[in-house]
Amino acid sequence: MRGFWVPGSTSALIGVLAFSVTLPMTVWAIEGFDPAVVGTGRSVGAGLIALLAVLLLRVPLPPRRMWGSFAVIAVGVGIGFGWLTSLALRTESAAHGAVVIALLPVATAVVATLRGGERPGRAFW
Repeated sequence: MRGFWVPGSTSALIGVLAFSVTLPMTVWAIEGFDPAVVGTGRSVGAGLIALLAVLLLRVPLPPRRMWGSFAVIAVGVGIGFGWLTSLALRTESAAHGAVVIALLPVATAVVATLRGGERPGRAFW
């Protein structure tokens, strides 16, 4: 296997630990910076780390036809999550934000099944 490899459960643990500090650190950051700066900075920082990983691992670029979709995703993640989360945390606690963010995977699954025209069984719901 090429490149850096970490077992799946270790990767998941690292991801959970890293993500668990994102809202408290955002609350701390917006005490001294405008939420737009904090939200943009989060997105730019994450993008630079991802770019570094792509370059180091020599991941091939996606086909050109997919670039528009990636741009829409980047705007949605950058503005929809980073900036709007920073705005919300001006008036809400990090704990409240964590509960809302914890519901996002469930909401994503529900919307995906509806958009895909799927009818999942009772166990899904």
